[in-house]
Amino acid sequence: MYNYLFGPVQTVRGNAGNQAGLYDAEDIVSAVFRAELSAKKLLGKDKADSGKQEGNFMLGKGTHDPGLNPNAYPMTDETPYPSAVQISISDMVLGTFELPDDPADHRGILSWHAQKKDRHLHEAGSYGYLISAPISVDVLKQAQGSSGLVIQLRVSDALPGGLAIYGEQFGRYPLDPSISFVLK
Repeated sequence: MYNYLFGPVQTVRGNAGNQAGLYDAEDIVSAVFRAELSAKKLLGKDKADSGKQEGNFMLGKGTHDPGLNPNAYPMTDETPYPSAVQISISDMVLGTFELPDDPADHRGILSWHAQKKDRHLHEAGSYGYLISAPISVDVLKQAQGSSGLVIQLRVSDALPGGLAIYGEQFGRYPLDPSISFVLK
């Protein structure tokens, strides 16, 4: 896991989990987990062992990995980079959601505005998809009776896409991952 710009984006490979606060399941009519999520392609600059770009690739020599450039973050194009995330509450699966790409363009307006003033681009224009996972009252009651409400986001190693989790200052939607409750 690593963060950009003091933490507004979390990129995950494998499993991640965060714990939420307390609630009384008897007072809840319905609930939904919402988050802005996308696939996340690891670029050469993101990998510790990626090496350096050698030779002048413009002249057909050396290595060519445009992702090694410290300002690299390719804009959305016709080659998608898909992933999928399984969302669970206390080991009870809410659903698996397709993440069609690791998009970046003008729709990632918050990512553009959150750029540090250091003459580098940090995932400029990147954004995700607004994912809503309904949570049944039965799941909430079971979670309350066990270890509490633990949200788990899992990505399969079978897909290359990884996972980016956006916060309210980065991406397209100004929200942190959250659970909304409708109370009686």
